Amino acid sequence: MKRFFIILVLHMISGPGCDCDVIGYSGGSILILSDLQWDTNRTRSVCRVEKGGCVNLMTDQTRSSSVSEGRLRMYSNADGRFLFLIRHLTPQDSGFYRFTVGEEKSADIQLSVITDASFGRKERKTVFLGDTFTMSCNYPPEFTVSRKRLISFKDLINFTPLIYTEKDSQKEQYGRFSIFDDRRSKVFRVELSDVRKEDGVVYSCGAKKKIKFVTYYSYFREFQLQVTGVSGLVVYSSVGAVFFLFAVALITAIYCKIKCKASETMIRTSRETKDKKANDSASIPLQSRENTNQSDSVYESLTPSTNQSDSVYESLMPNTNQSDSVY
Repeated sequence: MKRFFIILVLHMISGPGCDCDVIGYSGGSILILSDLQWDTNRTRSVCRVEKGGCVNLMTDQTRSSSVSEGRLRMYSNADGRFLFLIRHLTPQDSGFYRFTVGEEKSADIQLSVITDASFGRKERKTVFLGDTFTMSCNYPPEFTVSRKRLISFKDLINFTPLIYTEKDSQKEQYGRFSIFDDRRSKVFRVELSDVRKEDGVVYSCGAKKKIKFVTYYSYFREFQLQVTGVSGLVVYSSVGAVFFLFAVALITAIYCKIKCKASETMIRTSRETKDKKANDSASIPLQSRENTNQSDSVYESLTPSTNQSDSVYESLMPNTNQSDSVY
């Protein structure tokens, strides 16, 4: 009796017809692959299970393979399976969902939307043309051994799978994309090389999980990539060129200043030398005339007296000193 009571309580908590849990993250996306086959000849629909019944969310009776309403989309994949996508999850999206194709119904699927600041975030990144862009996607522990995948959204609900990996610590390459899953740190990284203008879209990181008959992808990280029209290499080269030209101009200015200063010094020295020589040349005839006149007067006044001769030669000394001072 006690065991029956416990089972009953668990059933009430889990909800009506709950066969498994699908885990999504607030702000992220969820993609559910049902066990039904898409049939364009029958009505396809998705409803949300409530106490009063199943509230219809989407219905299509056309031969289309994809139907969208806002952030919801139901469609068929290449294998013909019935898929259901919800973008921009909120806690209010938690509940039970049922897929229907004609009279055939899927088992009720429980979606639990978790609010966690570490997941469901969207980041805006800017990258230059031709550069390499790296996306680091941390994931919840429950997806450690799951397949990791990167997709791109060109609009709200249409996406394109880009690359995936199921290996631990092994790099996978596909075109310009490469992916590496480090399960120890619970982060997988995707590199996009040679970035082009058309790469400026939304990228979403997710992981695959299968529980019983339901397979789903939970996407818990998004990147809005903006591509600039100038290559980073060109920018760095331009900056380098500016600094190079500035350095050349500075060196040239310093060189010219030094050279001009040296030239001014040489010109000033040359002028001073010329002026000095001109002054010297002007004083030489005068001195010569003074010496000549004095010599004549001396010899005119000479007498046989030896004492006078000595006094004359003594009087020549001031002239000699003056001559030295002139030169």
